[in-house]
Amino acid sequence: MITRKLQPKAAQTLTARRLADPPRCRRARQLRQLQRFLDNPEWKYDDATMAALRRLERCVLGLSDCPGTPLIVSLYWFAYNGVRGGSAGEEVWMREVIDSAEAEGFVVVTGHTRASILHLVRKLSLSIRMVWFNENNALECVSNPRCIRSQDYVEATDVTLRHDIAAIAPSEMGTLPLWKIFVTTYVGWGSRPSNADRPGFKMHRDWAVPEKGGDEVWAFQPLGRRWQITPYPYPGHTFVPVSMERECLATPAVRKRTRRVVVLGKRASYFQSRFSSIQWDVVRRRLGQEDIELVAAMENDNATVPAGIKNVGKLDHGAYASLLSASSALLGIGSPMISPAPYFALCRGVPVVMPLNLHDVPSSAGGHAQHGPVSALSKPYVYPYHPTDSEGLIAQVIAAVDTPIKPYVPPGHGAEDVKARTHAMLHYDYEGEYTTIVKARGGSVPGIKNYMLRKCFDWGDCFHHGYTQEYRGD
Repeated sequence: MITRKLQPKAAQTLTARRLADPPRCRRARQLRQLQRFLDNPEWKYDDATMAALRRLERCVLGLSDCPGTPLIVSLYWFAYNGVRGGSAGEEVWMREVIDSAEAEGFVVVTGHTRASILHLVRKLSLSIRMVWFNENNALECVSNPRCIRSQDYVEATDVTLRHDIAAIAPSEMGTLPLWKIFVTTYVGWGSRPSNADRPGFKMHRDWAVPEKGGDEVWAFQPLGRRWQITPYPYPGHTFVPVSMERECLATPAVRKRTRRVVVLGKRASYFQSRFSSIQWDVVRRRLGQEDIELVAAMENDNATVPAGIKNVGKLDHGAYASLLSASSALLGIGSPMISPAPYFALCRGVPVVMPLNLHDVPSSAGGHAQHGPVSALSKPYVYPYHPTDSEGLIAQVIAAVDTPIKPYVPPGHGAEDVKARTHAMLHYDYEGEYTTIVKARGGSVPGIKNYMLRKCFDWGDCFHHGYTQEYRGD
């Protein structure tokens, strides 16, 4: 971690520093903000952040092609980790999106601490295109006058949730417009948790949303679901797809597959779902009669893989990709709810067997099956089974293994689709839609509902004090 001061060589390039700003010149004002920030960042920023700000410096000086408001800032943990080599599904997704944005000349800064990153957002306000948050941190920003700009701050009707604005120094007041606040959410139900029927979770119980219909208007951003970025095409959301195509094509080809079925998941506890009554000893024995081997690559997290299922232990990303590529099918057992692995499997010509959770029909909107968008695909790519039907599972696995497929990338999830959807998101007129929404409300800006805000405070993601410590943004 370093605190960057302008080096003499860098200072020599900024001859514009000594010139008067041309009237109405946005680039000049952006440059002034950036120079003041670089002269005294006040917080420590790592090398990756400082390298991004140097790219921003070249942009506002006119030394590189870039949009008028070129800076995207992310407090989404998986974006931070993704550009630093992470291999989790969320990280793969974010890395592809960020690569696409930067290819268009945007500058992306990723961080994981609210205090330092929101300080950067405040100080570089003229360059900000959008800020990506996770769900609860978006609620916190929208409800905190230290984050959101004053004209978009809506005071809570519950007095216990209000901020004492009079006690906030002018230098601490937020500068971020509501329409630049975005939620990045990877989970398998988008913003429809009560319809998703995720095991053990009920929207009306856990978030006090009315049981009938409340989920249909649910959004973490008060302007609506368009400000929620998801890797799957959930209704009303901004869909920027997760794609495994580039990674898939970079994996060495397999000459011959084994009659091996890889169990999806990294934790042995996934076998212990209370919604599943699969008799794994029966499944293993019957598949063994068909010369089919079940293999897991899991860590024993207070649980063990059922007897007879070979567990090779948790593998690194490359080893897991090789294992899956040489197998004949991928088997989901209910968890994790969402993962990029099925897309990678299909791209490598490996069919997928997936459980329906509580319903007969999977849905591309998510929630009705493990990985709803993938489960909505039909045979020979995806084979569904019920988590209470051991015989049905056996039949579907045998069918998948005995029915080879060619490499398949589902429509909308190719590498070029990521570029196209990222472009559409970055160039959409969110400010114009914000203006339309506010005008339709008679000039009133929508705010966070009390029940949402109360939960945010209860969970410790919302608070009344300032950003004076390194609060994690994950």
